[in-house]
Amino acid sequence: MKVLLAVDGLKTGGAMAAFIASHTWPQKTIFRVLHTIEPTKCTSADRALIAIERRQRADILISKVRQSILERCAGAKIETKISVGQPREVVLAMVDRWHADLVMVGSTHKKSKNLPDVLNSVSTAIAFQCSCSVLIVRGKASRVKPSVRKKSLMAHEERGRTKRSGAS
Repeated sequence: MKVLLAVDGLKTGGAMAAFIASHTWPQKTIFRVLHTIEPTKCTSADRALIAIERRQRADILISKVRQSILERCAGAKIETKISVGQPREVVLAMVDRWHADLVMVGSTHKKSKNLPDVLNSVSTAIAFQCSCSVLIVRGKASRVKPSVRKKSLMAHEERGRTKRSGAS
């Protein structure tokens, strides 16, 4: 199973690490932690410095999320990737290129007078346009009972085997 974690910050990354630790994953699961740096829009001489600073922050973020997962799930196979571009486009392209089975995205949800929770536009776009299953992680890890989680992941793994074998 290939799981793509689209991380936009430490809070989201920590919640994803907690979620991963609270679930049973198929033995050969590979986690890829992805962070996207949006292109610098300024045209000043400081553009290069801004790009370097963003890259350094991204390296630190990815490293901390990777370490957080390893602390909770020793021996997990984790890859990391930093890309430059628009987050929704980068994530959707990575899902297709890497053939991900599941993508985890965070949601900085906002309260609205009309709606109780409004997802951010990146999470919404990925949820509606993604070619694989999408899990939106909010703050704390899922409140679903562990037995339900395990059954859900096992069902997902079984669907993947059926899909690869060509059965319907």
